[in-house]
Amino acid sequence: VMPLSRTDLFRAQVETRQSEKQRKRHAEGYSKIAQAIAKCDGAAADRAVAEHFAGTRKTMQELPADVFPSPRP
Repeated sequence: VMPLSRTDLFRAQVETRQSEKQRKRHAEGYSKIAQAIAKCDGAAADRAVAEHFAGTRKTMQELPADVFPSPRP
């Protein structure tokens, strides 16, 4: 879990650099989580969260390196 301020910074870094496919993957992840919760299906919600996180990791790997520049020495 990331503190809220880091989450906001993270979103600001990647939002403008994501492809439409990546944005769709992200939104669909939230949708699947919400659907599982609405059905009171904890196991499906757990799976949906895991899939959402995996999709986020995939997006991070797909983004160009300059989205996350290395700190200067």
